[in-house]
Amino acid sequence: MKINKNSSREIVLRAVKQDGLALEYASYELKADRKVVLAAVKQNGDALKYAANELKADPELKKYLKF
Repeated sequence: MKINKNSSREIVLRAVKQDGLALEYASYELKADRKVVLAAVKQNGDALKYAANELKADPELKKYLKF
C-alpha cells in the first residue's frame, strides 16, 4: 500500500500494520502520532527511526527495537 504526506490517518495505520517502514512516507503529524508509530514499530522495530523525535525516546516504543 503506497502512502504519502497527504494520506489520511486511517490509510497510514493500515499501511504501517502491513509494513512498519511505510512510516517513512507519512506526514510529520502522523510520525508524531503515538498510535501510528506504535503500530509501525510493532510490525518492524526499525520503523522507530522515522518517528518524530519526541517519540524516539519513548520506553514502550524502544522495546520493539532490534539490537
